Amino acid sequence: MKSHRGVARRMGVAVVLAGMVCSGVALGTTSASAATVDAICTVTTVDSVSPGLDPGLSDTAEAVTDTGTENYTCLEYSGSRLVTGTGTAKVQLPGAQCTGDENEGTNDVAVTWSDGTTSHIHYDKIHGVETAGLVAVSESGTVSPTSTKFANDASSLTGELIGQGCGTATGETSGHGIFTVVFSH
Repeated sequence: MKSHRGVARRMGVAVVLAGMVCSGVALGTTSASAATVDAICTVTTVDSVSPGLDPGLSDTAEAVTDTGTENYTCLEYSGSRLVTGTGTAKVQLPGAQCTGDENEGTNDVAVTWSDGTTSHIHYDKIHGVETAGLVAVSESGTVSPTSTKFANDASSLTGELIGQGCGTATGETSGHGIFTVVFSH
């Protein structure tokens, strides 16, 4: 019988590879126009949604705030080293619903890395498709120039969030997800 840890590890590798493909990252490229990858990360998150999204499954678009606690595990290309971090994310979605497209909003993330550095990321291009609480997400943005890790880098995020509560009386109030984040310049 396979362990949950082994399944999670394989799932993380699959998400990293899928994120690289979805974000257009090609390792070992020599093209002058190709971005230089600084790090590729697997990110897990536990989120809370307020107010509850889509109570009673009315499928009415509404404004919600999704606040997440995140854990980062990254391969930093400079020195080929592993770096970890914890972060908080605040996603503002003006027209979210349990089933439908979510193509607007912002995500502001603050990460504190294991080496004491910090990154502040602003994602201003969000694309998500949600079906009964399962969300496929793609975001792109930039790291603040005042950050002490990955300053001025482009950042892309790709993955899935599983929300709990769609169609219930209180609506979707929580979720958890796994994402791939790529930092490049």
